[in-house]
Amino acid sequence: MVALALAGLLLGCAHSPTAKLNLTTPEATVIGFTKAAAKGDAELAQRYFLPGGVDYQDIRETLTAQPGTPRYEARVMLESVDASGPIEVKSKTDAKDGLKVVWQVTFRTGFEAGGRRVEAGTHYDFDATLKKTDKGWLIDNF
Repeated sequence: MVALALAGLLLGCAHSPTAKLNLTTPEATVIGFTKAAAKGDAELAQRYFLPGGVDYQDIRETLTAQPGTPRYEARVMLESVDASGPIEVKSKTDAKDGLKVVWQVTFRTGFEAGGRRVEAGTHYDFDATLKKTDKGWLIDNF
């Protein structure tokens, strides 16, 4: 019984119950996704993606990847982003397949990627294509 209560407490704290989905603007979508991914909230992060879209299933698989699996390095990278730091949208460009958005993040912790060390404090540009839907702006290709 104690083990179940402890497991419930730990699992319950893993994701913010106050985290809300905000798809009102392209900026809100990419910032919300980035914060959810940085906090390891695969369920919320996936909700920022277009169901059936290019990376809809991939993002959940990435954010739940285990050590030693091909997607784990990407998970570590996403979870190394400073969710409380500035996330700046640098550009928005209309494209044939949607709106291409580029935003800059800062890494809170260092990590290894592709055989190279990325230091804490490093800035990095993410990009994605977003589509406007009846639910709001959703990521289709990250």
